[in-house]
Amino acid sequence: MSGDHNANQDYGKRLDKAAEHLGAGALKLIKQILTKHDAAIIEASQEAIETAVNGEREACAKVCDEIVARYRHADDAPEMVAANWCADGVRARGSV
Repeated sequence: MSGDHNANQDYGKRLDKAAEHLGAGALKLIKQILTKHDAAIIEASQEAIETAVNGEREACAKVCDEIVARYRHADDAPEMVAANWCADGVRARGSV
């Protein structure tokens, strides 16, 4: 009977060791998955921010274009010249 008890203890120890190994492997896998998931979230966030910034930049440039359109008929109106510079400058920031 004592042999059965020792065999059961050995089996129990092997099971515990296997569970630890399996647990460590699962933890490693979970970390890898989370790392890839986090990288995807970061990339998507960066793309969303870039899209929003570009949209706002173009919206600002269009305000300048509207000023140009409003003063288009005035000969060399300072507002038109400044607004052209402004629109060009705002759009140029997107190519830096």
